[in-house]
Amino acid sequence: MTKQLTKVEPQLKEAIIAKVKSGVSLIQTLRDLGKLWTDLISPNTKNSESTCTKEYFQDLKATVVLGWTNEKQTLFNTPTKDLDPVDKLEKKKLQQSINSTISDMKDQLKKEQTEAKSKEKRSPLEIFMSDIDKASKRLQNDEMFTHQDQVIVAMEELYNTIERSS
Repeated sequence: MTKQLTKVEPQLKEAIIAKVKSGVSLIQTLRDLGKLWTDLISPNTKNSESTCTKEYFQDLKATVVLGWTNEKQTLFNTPTKDLDPVDKLEKKKLQQSINSTISDMKDQLKKEQTEAKSKEKRSPLEIFMSDIDKASKRLQNDEMFTHQDQVIVAMEELYNTIERSS
């Protein structure tokens, strides 16, 4: 949980900079640090599930900027009123890039963490039945066997037999 943190961890800082500079994946670093997807939600959003402090989120955004070229950093740090319309638009794109980078990290963690929870809740029988259902759907879409219709009927019978016996 990030509630008490005000600075991005050095390990995460290095990983974010590498991600921004060269597209290196940082999901493993997030896992290693025990980050929750809610640790990457802005604490400023209403009705938020955020577990992030304002200071940490600011440092997170500043860390993304460190991965940019000096030219982009200079443009981003220049007051908007001092920029021409083209540079103002570019600065807006850079701001969106920060939000996008953090959102991508959050989305990866959210997918991983919510899928893990939903998989844990299913019993072995539910998982097995789901796999049979997937196989049955694949059978109906692909011609894999010489006697495809007989295989489909057999799969349906298997499914029904298991349903009756559970």
